[in-house]
Amino acid sequence: MREGAGVSPGAMKLLASSTFRRVPAAVPTARAFVSRTLVPLALSVEASDRLVLAAAEAFNNVVLHASGESFAVTVAVERGTCMVSVADTGHGFRVPAARPGDAVTFRDMGGKVWRGTRSA
Repeated sequence: MREGAGVSPGAMKLLASSTFRRVPAAVPTARAFVSRTLVPLALSVEASDRLVLAAAEAFNNVVLHASGESFAVTVAVERGTCMVSVADTGHGFRVPAARPGDAVTFRDMGGKVWRGTRSA
């Protein structure tokens, strides 16, 4: 994100949030929702495309693997970082116990999008 995009350092700014039916036809609509929401941030084309692509993959995963009837998409900015959250209404799953030092990393076209340590 570039400076001057209207977001104070340290402040959380909710840009948009919407709920979609958990059906394949919702994926392009949710993808367009994220793409339109990112426009005011004046991100580079590459950064915007990566966020939209990662979000679309999450939407596909919800449609294919989640339960429940809908999923929610939230786009927000905090401390200069743009976040796209995807949450479904399913029951979830158990994550296997992590060994010390285990990490979950998502790489998109060579760039780290998220990295964190799994919790047991």
